Amino acid sequence: MEKKDPETTNRRRTSSPPKLTKKNIKEGIEHVLQLTGPLEQEVITREFLIKLLEDHRDTITEDFLVSTKELKEEIKSLNTKLQENQDNLDSLKFDFLKQQEAYEMLNNKYSDIQKKLSDLGDRSRKINLRIRRVSEAIKNQEIKDDLFDFFKEIAT
Repeated sequence: MEKKDPETTNRRRTSSPPKLTKKNIKEGIEHVLQLTGPLEQEVITREFLIKLLEDHRDTITEDFLVSTKELKEEIKSLNTKLQENQDNLDSLKFDFLKQQEAYEMLNNKYSDIQKKLSDLGDRSRKINLRIRRVSEAIKNQEIKDDLFDFFKEIAT
């Protein structure tokens, strides 16, 4: 079996076939003539081309099978990578949803704590009573005595 040039093989797979021009056909015929050796006649007949294709059918078929096998392996590899990426994406979506739920829960707790703190602040201010002329630095027993004296003064 004839060794293939990897660059030519890759080029054949990645680029479109050359356009059929008179120059390309002539070069192809000259290449065929070089492969087959000297001919008795310069005219290529239909029978000669059929025989030549039949002679190279196995090589062409083998090249085709190798190419399709490589393509199938590449497609299988791409499908595997695609499935892995899909699984990773699904996992990330699930993690994102869990994080979003946790964020919403923490945000709700934060709002509740803010409301409770505001309520506590309001309640603590409701209990406080400020009376002018009574010092805030006095102790509990003194407060009672001072308040008693203060209300006694107001009542009189």
